[in-house]
Amino acid sequence: MSTIRPFVLPILSHHRASCTEGELRSVETLAEALVREEPRLTPSETFRSLIPDRLSPGPTLHVDDLSGISRFGHHRDTSFFEDRARFRAGDGDFVATCGPRSDLFREYCEERLGLGEVEWLHPTPRKDPLSVAAACWTDRQVRRTLVRALRSDALSYVHPHMGCAPVWNMALLLQRSSRRPLTVIAPPPGLTRLVNDKVWFTKTVGRLFGSDRTPRSAEAANFATLAIASKHLAKGSRTLVVKIPSSAGGAGNFVLDARKFSDLSLSDVRKELRARLEGFAWHGVHHLLVSSWESDVLRTPSTQIWIPPEVDGYPVVEGLFEQIIAGREGYFRGSRRADLPDALRDACVDRSWLLARLFQRLGYVGRCSFDLLVTGESLSSGRVVFIECNGRWGGTSGPMTLMNRLFGDWRTHPYATNDAILPGFERVRFEQVLEEFQDELFDARTGRGRLIFYNPGGIRLRSGLDVLALGETWEEAGAAVSEEVPRRLLRLIAETPPGGSVVDPAGVTNPRSPGSSVLFHQR
Repeated sequence: MSTIRPFVLPILSHHRASCTEGELRSVETLAEALVREEPRLTPSETFRSLIPDRLSPGPTLHVDDLSGISRFGHHRDTSFFEDRARFRAGDGDFVATCGPRSDLFREYCEERLGLGEVEWLHPTPRKDPLSVAAACWTDRQVRRTLVRALRSDALSYVHPHMGCAPVWNMALLLQRSSRRPLTVIAPPPGLTRLVNDKVWFTKTVGRLFGSDRTPRSAEAANFATLAIASKHLAKGSRTLVVKIPSSAGGAGNFVLDARKFSDLSLSDVRKELRARLEGFAWHGVHHLLVSSWESDVLRTPSTQIWIPPEVDGYPVVEGLFEQIIAGREGYFRGSRRADLPDALRDACVDRSWLLARLFQRLGYVGRCSFDLLVTGESLSSGRVVFIECNGRWGGTSGPMTLMNRLFGDWRTHPYATNDAILPGFERVRFEQVLEEFQDELFDARTGRGRLIFYNPGGIRLRSGLDVLALGETWEEAGAAVSEEVPRRLLRLIAETPPGGSVVDPAGVTNPRSPGSSVLFHQR
């Protein structure tokens, strides 16, 4: 019987930070202060055995449990985002998703993209289809499979989308049931909650770099404090944005006209906010962040970072990307390589690395990214500010890592990504898209082709499709995903008549309604 060589996720350093001794001391001082002030930063003794001292190759369960993100899937079923875990997995790994099973997508990943053979688990959730981690334990067959894998040394790690409590609880139950070691490649639950909290992150950036490194912001715990903050921030601002701290991809953003508040009394501001935000605010969260919406934005960079256990070394800055943002609320639509002057690039890298080092000192392990803005009159005098932390895998880090897997280094092949969100997409099948672009699909077996489709939404595409395009130049790749591919997809939609349930080639019927769509997209 042949032995499967454990798959190793490619982590490549592309930017070296240049930091002073004084800056490093500031990181240490702040880390010590935060641990004293915030009990949640001290991991529970219950979970200590799951925290990795170092990482080495080993079979892994990849599970993208999205239940910890506020309002994600609030309006529509977004469980198909769980499929993105497949792009991290390789030979001998496990992938768990609660979305519809699609043998066509499985074959696409294994054969066309050459991502190896995995054991794909499909636990049945008891309630929320986003709660994959809980389903892995409550589904008897899946639980037995995972316990058996642990006892036979066929499973060593759990690598989640983010380190939310359900993931750690599942790992703990599996460890205790199997009586075998198991570790989680993610920050502990308390730290995960804090770094993904926009209020905490804004305050932390201010303590490390100064308040001018974030947009003018304030925390609000009710409509009274929200009115006070909004009235104050409206001075000198055209637009305000109210954010749910633990949401993602613009789904938890609500944009307001700041000029309207300048002429209103505080009481009227409160009434206006209550009328506008009654169905949005204070649902499952105890505070909101209100910020001045920067109007002189020149660039929207994002730094992609890997944070290993301290024994394995310092944080690694893998890439600096430009995010494609749409709508007033700032919905994430895709990314491409950032093209910034050296000074701005270095400012993004150096400060992001220092924040990552701070997180590492707090016990963070795994994928992390920071969203920034470059503001000002010109790039030559631009100012870098942080707007939020994505303490998880996302819409930029996933494709970047996929490119590393396919080509060894994402920088060797110009590419760009985009969410093709088009009306009528819900009646199109993934099979039809593959047929439409069959001559242009990238094939790892031959190295030819220029298009990769990821996150296809299971069997039916619902309202969109994530597209990665390769090009001779970065500009060519960007034009392909933003113009050419959507134009051809619109034609395909127009040629596809509305219908009932759709059956994929594997004979599995999609039970979801034909009119379902996805409103919000996650980083």
